[in-house]
Amino acid sequence: MRRKTNAFTLVELLVVIGIIALLIAILMPALQKARDQANRTACMSNIRQLTLGWLQYSTEHKFKVMGANTRGASGAPDGYADWVWGDDFGNTEKSLEAGLLWPYIKNAKAYHCPGDSGFHVWTYSISNYFCGELQSGGFAPVKSLNQVKHSSDTFVFTEEDDYRQDATGYNRNSFMVNPYPSDTWIDFPANFHKGCTLSFADGHAIYFPFSDPRTATIKAPGATMVNPSSVDLRDFQKWSGTSNQN
Repeated sequence: MRRKTNAFTLVELLVVIGIIALLIAILMPALQKARDQANRTACMSNIRQLTLGWLQYSTEHKFKVMGANTRGASGAPDGYADWVWGDDFGNTEKSLEAGLLWPYIKNAKAYHCPGDSGFHVWTYSISNYFCGELQSGGFAPVKSLNQVKHSSDTFVFTEEDDYRQDATGYNRNSFMVNPYPSDTWIDFPANFHKGCTLSFADGHAIYFPFSDPRTATIKAPGATMVNPSSVDLRDFQKWSGTSNQN
């Protein structure tokens, strides 16, 4: 007499594997969405921390703002040292530790978005409006918070994805925006969350979903958005200090 066993047949195993694969296919989008949401939340926390440290530095230095570039001490205008010293130490944590912001935010993870899987040590850049590079056609960079007329509409930090891995890359220097009515980005926001995070000079931060699908596809500086002009670029121009200080 043949003894009964509890073993599965091949057909039963295939059915179980098929059910598992179906469940995975159903759950994966939800899991990806949850991970993206968690990354976005962590990124918002990072950018708020950096902005609070940036504001604390300013209040402790008679409202003077730190340099938005990453060149260090010698390259900053009029002796204004920079928040990160990239030219001195390159794309390393040493650049963060030598920058003016480090005494206020001594956590390297706060400088890096968890959605940034690239090579950047720091994901975030400061608007050139705050003691950054001089821009043709726009307002001259300010050196004091007292010069900012609309702090809730003037951005400080945003995410950047400069992919160039040479001396001109790794989110180097300030985040520059061409003034209105230009249709060309100079630097461009990173697309780590189907949008980006920004903080403003009054301390608040937002998640900014891209309205123009072309914004998420920019891979090089100087991208031109024409017919129609990019609404995302228009918002950045409005917030950059080049058109909202009158």
